[in-house]
Amino acid sequence: LRQDQLRSRQQARVTPILPEEQRRQWDMQRNATRSGIGPLQTAIPGEGAGPGRNIRLGDALPSQYFNNGFVVEDWAARGLSQPSGSFKWFQVGSDYVQVNMNNGLVGMVVVAR
Repeated sequence: LRQDQLRSRQQARVTPILPEEQRRQWDMQRNATRSGIGPLQTAIPGEGAGPGRNIRLGDALPSQYFNNGFVVEDWAARGLSQPSGSFKWFQVGSDYVQVNMNNGLVGMVVVAR
């Protein structure tokens, strides 16, 4: 085998295969550390986001966040998953929420730790 083929096989043996959710959280933590805000994690049930930690899953996002200053377009660079359909990411303090643009409700909360 060529050296590069051997290296690829060795890397394949040590690269863990993670379930999608675990891989997404690992990517968020790795990328968030790079941005200087600390590791990001999906919020535990009942945990809130934002400066007062009062924006929770299922809540309506407060109207002051619905402008381009809070919309996150570079979600991948920040370690966030791609929003699907009518969802968009918003930054609230050092945390992020994914909001359904049809009804303004928070569908996912990701907090900095």
